[in-house]
Amino acid sequence: MNKENISILVISNDPDTISLVENFAENILHSDLSLSVCGHDCKDIQKLISSEYIDLVVYDLIDLDSMTFKTANLLLSNAISILFLIEDENVNTLINSDLDFHLVDFLRKPVLKGILEHKVEVYLKNILQKKASEYLLRAYDESVIASKTNLKGIITYTSQAFCDISEYTKEELLGKAHNIVRHPDTPPEVYKGLWDTIKAGNQWRGEIKNIKKNGGFYWVRVTVSPEFNYNGEIIGYNSIRQDISPQKYIEQVSLIDHLTQVYNKKYYDEVMKKEVDSASRYEYVLSLLMVDIDHFKDVNDTYGHLIGDKVLQQFANVLIENTRKSDIVSRIGGEEFAIIISNDTMESACAFAEKLRKSIASHQFEVVNNVTASIGISSYIKGDTVETLFKRVDDAMYEAKHNGRDCVVRV
Repeated sequence: MNKENISILVISNDPDTISLVENFAENILHSDLSLSVCGHDCKDIQKLISSEYIDLVVYDLIDLDSMTFKTANLLLSNAISILFLIEDENVNTLINSDLDFHLVDFLRKPVLKGILEHKVEVYLKNILQKKASEYLLRAYDESVIASKTNLKGIITYTSQAFCDISEYTKEELLGKAHNIVRHPDTPPEVYKGLWDTIKAGNQWRGEIKNIKKNGGFYWVRVTVSPEFNYNGEIIGYNSIRQDISPQKYIEQVSLIDHLTQVYNKKYYDEVMKKEVDSASRYEYVLSLLMVDIDHFKDVNDTYGHLIGDKVLQQFANVLIENTRKSDIVSRIGGEEFAIIISNDTMESACAFAEKLRKSIASHQFEVVNNVTASIGISSYIKGDTVETLFKRVDDAMYEAKHNGRDCVVRV
């Protein structure tokens, strides 16, 4: 039987008691409630509760003998509530027994129909409330990506939904630090900001990329809240997450150049503004490279646009293979690519540009064999805007063209 339904079992050999329960049960039964009847044989009862989920037993006692207590303990061990119908002389024996009275109640016989009906209705209300609470807890556990940690960030609770999305079991997550799902792409500054906020007793919200057990990743929108004791002291942290991977996928697709699969001009514009702002605020080195394929019009005119597209795709691959994960490679024009290099010295960026130029020149492209590129490079100067830095790099790239191509010009 489904645990979501309510099931009442009547244990009685008395036709009058069975008839009494069946008659009033007709008034309260509905589609989610069922009634079963069984005799006092312990084996029959054990067989019944092993095959069906029982919420309440109306137990019509004949005598409080050892077999009765054995049956009662069997029911209680399965967390089944018992309503005893008992002779008055046996009440004290029942009360003084070792039965768990959290799940036990009784009515003295002879039992009036109205009293029994009222008592069972009270049970039903409590059972329905408990099932509703269990349903909500189960729904929360299955659908909400949630966890709790202690002050050191060690996981003390995790929902099943967290396990499902991360592909770790609860046993693998409990007792571990939250960095078990930390993706290397997430900047350390994000976590520093998170910890600074929650340690100060405030709530933190943000978007984080996490890593799965199998090496894949997922994106979540996170809310982390401190948990306080009665003295106002922080005793741990609660986290609620929303899976935003589909939205992030769509967002990423809109920022990717369809042909070359590197970032597009839209993404370049967004990142460049943030990088220039950061370079101005934190005074770190920001370098920009403009890479333009030499004589690309000749490729299209000689071999056709399909081959030209192939060259662009392979050219983008060469750029990706020769840049770091922290570098931003974007296609900003037909055969023009920009590479944003942050937090590096100008000398190092220039050495990288020269190495990249040689890698392009030595690469064997399909059909056309070899192509070269002209590269302009410059670094952020105090007071620069996105436009002034771009113009300087663009001018350097055209100077490389005028200098015979296949070279790097730094300004």
